Amino acid sequence: MNNKKIELLAPSGTYESLIAAIQNGADAIYLGGINFGARSNAGNFDNDELIKAIKYSHIRNVKIYVTVNTLINDDEIADCIEYINFLYNNDVDAVIIQDLGLASIIKKIFPDLEIHASTQMSVANTYDANFTKNMGFSRIVVARENSLDEIEAMKKATGLEIEAFVHGALCVSYSGKCLFSFIQGGRSGNRGSCAQPCRMKYNLKNDKGTSLLENKYVISMKDLSTINEIENLVNSGIDSLKIEGRMRRPEYVATVVRNYRRAIDGILNGTINSEELQELEDEIKYVFNRDYTKGYISKASANQVVNLESPKNKGVYLGSILEVNSRNKRAKIKLEDNLRKGDGLSLGEYVGRIISGKEIKNEAQKGETIEIDYIGNAEPGTKIYKTYNKAIMDRATESYRKENKKTPISCEIKLKLGESPKLVFTDDRDNTVSYSDSDYFVEKAINKPVEDSTIEKQMGKLESTPFYLKTIKILKDEDISIPMSELNKLRREALLILEEKREKLNSRNTISIETSEDILNEIILDSVEDEAASLEINNSKTKIAVKCFTREQIKACLDLEIDRIYLSNMELYKEFANNDAKRYHYLTSGILKDKDIEALESFMDEYKPNVLTSSLGYADEIIRKYESQKIDSLVGIDYMANLNNKFATKYAKTSLSEKVDTITPGIEYVLNQENLDFAMSEKDKNEIEIPVAVHPILMVTEYCPYKSKGESCGNPKCTIDSSYMNAENSEVYMLKKDDTCKVNIFNQKITELHKESFKTLKADNYNRFRVDLLDEDYEQTVKLINKYKCI
Repeated sequence: MNNKKIELLAPSGTYESLIAAIQNGADAIYLGGINFGARSNAGNFDNDELIKAIKYSHIRNVKIYVTVNTLINDDEIADCIEYINFLYNNDVDAVIIQDLGLASIIKKIFPDLEIHASTQMSVANTYDANFTKNMGFSRIVVARENSLDEIEAMKKATGLEIEAFVHGALCVSYSGKCLFSFIQGGRSGNRGSCAQPCRMKYNLKNDKGTSLLENKYVISMKDLSTINEIENLVNSGIDSLKIEGRMRRPEYVATVVRNYRRAIDGILNGTINSEELQELEDEIKYVFNRDYTKGYISKASANQVVNLESPKNKGVYLGSILEVNSRNKRAKIKLEDNLRKGDGLSLGEYVGRIISGKEIKNEAQKGETIEIDYIGNAEPGTKIYKTYNKAIMDRATESYRKENKKTPISCEIKLKLGESPKLVFTDDRDNTVSYSDSDYFVEKAINKPVEDSTIEKQMGKLESTPFYLKTIKILKDEDISIPMSELNKLRREALLILEEKREKLNSRNTISIETSEDILNEIILDSVEDEAASLEINNSKTKIAVKCFTREQIKACLDLEIDRIYLSNMELYKEFANNDAKRYHYLTSGILKDKDIEALESFMDEYKPNVLTSSLGYADEIIRKYESQKIDSLVGIDYMANLNNKFATKYAKTSLSEKVDTITPGIEYVLNQENLDFAMSEKDKNEIEIPVAVHPILMVTEYCPYKSKGESCGNPKCTIDSSYMNAENSEVYMLKKDDTCKVNIFNQKITELHKESFKTLKADNYNRFRVDLLDEDYEQTVKLINKYKCI
């Protein structure tokens, strides 16, 4: 057997799902508490349930990772730290983090608590991977868009544990880079309450009004399934294979975990073939699927990752309706799959009876022509799908009603005449526990002495426990007697002690935080600069930076004497920056992969531009190069870095260097704040650039809707660039390709900070502000910028 250890990581939204996952072979569970998790609509665990879950899991050698993977507001940090303290003291194995500020505080207060970089952090290149390593993360949950080659490169560069999604729902946007739900209706995906606008129908037209896709689910992804690629995954550098589905029912969790467990073990043991892997995937289709894709991890193309026709569970094809008897409400079908009473159908009902001629049956086989009753509407030619397989669901339910997760224990029992009996158990973690019944003394046998086989049988009665008896050593006098009830009591009491011993996996000293507010204040005070000097720095005039897409917009900025212009188009930068390089800053894609950074290399070497980027790792790399070459170009951090509190902005600044002259807080941070205070100190305020009027990037995606039709761009000017997407009676969204060929979806409607909030910020010594244009013409650009110059 291959000795390589691959962790199978399963989701749990409820305690029942946790049991289902563990009893079907999960090595670790990720779950969320009531707050601070990115799946607020999942069942989630209150504190008492969480303690219970940790104990249940640890007894069975299963780890618990808790999702604390939302962006945390300033006024939530103290409560969040108290929650982390609770998790730490109750032996959680790791916390999954998105927020940079929270992560920096955790490493100060709880240095030996393992933190994992959530996929919401969008770690997609080796520079960002190293940044997270230097910050103290022990594991990266890589972006779903990373290929196996890219994942292996991150593993090689950092040596960190790598966790990758292998099954379940896919976001069309890079996780953590989606503002769609927040801007559309105030429900933030980064805050755990995504409304899933990606699962809606849209129309897609190009800039000339030509329809590309009509009334389709333009950005609704298929579900990921990599079970047929499991050998490549197991043989890669991935340490943990992660199943998505904290909002799924326990039967789903049981089936998916069981089948991936069989696939992983089969590959490691060399006991499974491709046909058997396909059978495992086919079975999973019955519990939920939106059609399957192998995903970006296996380099699937655009037309392989999206389902334009439906965002819902598709099920498995059962057959087309041949005839309809509308009077009796019966439909005739030739079966393309087996059918049983209780199965669910895409007609919206469950099968009550199966009619074959004059016979009523409970099941029918593939190839048979049968009739079924229906309630709603049915027409000849309608394709019917089986959306619920009763046999598979029943088997899934049965799978976690018994104890399958067994740990070997060794037993030593000492039975000496006239002494209390003593039982010792030793487990696989070298825990040794003993129990002696002081109320009972071993007696001399009157008739038949107790036999070794009887003792072994009673000690081995472990069917309902998470243990099995591996070895037993019996030390006893001859001609003694002991009741079966006493042997059972010894076993039962010793097991209780052993289970209690196994409830903790980690050796930690308890940390007591009386008030996390005091600790946070200490951190803030440590960061505060000399106030007088800081105020002097902030006495400069209001500065407005503008992001432009067109020459017309740039001309308007020049006419208004804007001294900082952001350009995300390399050709525009080359055209305008030649004569005025200090004015222009090159804005990188919201997501950078290693190949994107490599493609930028010649441009960066030749022009050495001021740079604005959302990649902290790449910012660090640019700064190192510029400093080593004594180049005075500046580096700024953009809002898609999701710096959502004062601690995050401070960490980003101090962990990089003085070369970072601006930090743009996250859009959600800016729009959610009541007190509008983004800096720890007065000096920090001079480095914070606040977006006051922007067309937010709602999504950054590898997926190109034009290619979803199976066509290739083939043009230097991308066909999808400046296309428009809208749902019926909804706002319009603009699609633009960036220099890395990723699609950015913008809200055509501008998002502005309230006028009074802007005034408050100026009065509080903030002097850097940001306007992001989209398709404004010259006059619109002038009007918008003057609106803020004149306040």
